[in-house]
Amino acid sequence: MFRSASFDGSESMKFRGRMKLLLASLPLILTASLSTEKKTLQADSLSSVAIHLERNVVDRRGKVLIEVYAGDCKLRWLRVERPDGGVVAYYDTQRPEGRNGDHLLFERLEPTVEEMLGDYPPGTYTFVARTLCGDEPVATAFVTPYFPPAIAIKFPPPGSGEVPTSGLRIEWDAVVGLDHYVVTLNQENLGIAFSEVVRADQNFFRFPDDLLKPGFEYFIGITAFGRAGNGSLFETTFHTSGAARENDRPEARKDSLDA
Repeated sequence: MFRSASFDGSESMKFRGRMKLLLASLPLILTASLSTEKKTLQADSLSSVAIHLERNVVDRRGKVLIEVYAGDCKLRWLRVERPDGGVVAYYDTQRPEGRNGDHLLFERLEPTVEEMLGDYPPGTYTFVARTLCGDEPVATAFVTPYFPPAIAIKFPPPGSGEVPTSGLRIEWDAVVGLDHYVVTLNQENLGIAFSEVVRADQNFFRFPDDLLKPGFEYFIGITAFGRAGNGSLFETTFHTSGAARENDRPEARKDSLDA
């Protein structure tokens, strides 16, 4: 899972494991995603690089995700440059031997879609790195400003109540020309953060029967990802039927954790 960190008191960043990931010169904080192609490279350089843009069609916020897989050697440092040469992401460590530098993930959450597209203009982005083996690989990824159409959820209706906790099958209107969907379900008080990839030719998903609890509001989202890498997110809420059980209530869960 990802954990939050702050740099210079101004940027709210996320990092995986012990990798410190700084999106340089721009306040990378997103809820919509950048659109790019994923480019596979030679095994002795960078294994793959990608930039994704995502837009939330409900609140018009965005999310930017930059992902890098190293090749045979872990990375000592990495710099990602926009088409105009501006640096949008930077990774460096003085003691790389103890760090997991083979998979880097940068995120910026919740700029407006307009801010996101202004900060990440379309074109070719350059990834410049130095590995622990002394190599200096260079790779590129292309960002496009186009997003796929957003889906419309057919069942359960957005904002509905009395949704069953077992056998729940979510359905949506299919979108043509996609790469895949991602279905998410969140309930903070219960510690639920569920995510599943769904094929592009499928417009439904059944949740595991033991995932939902009675008497709670859940946030559900479906992101349609185009073949160029961008995504369009639609999210809403629903409420499960029945009364919340005593052991599931937030105060009971807190007491059990504190015990």
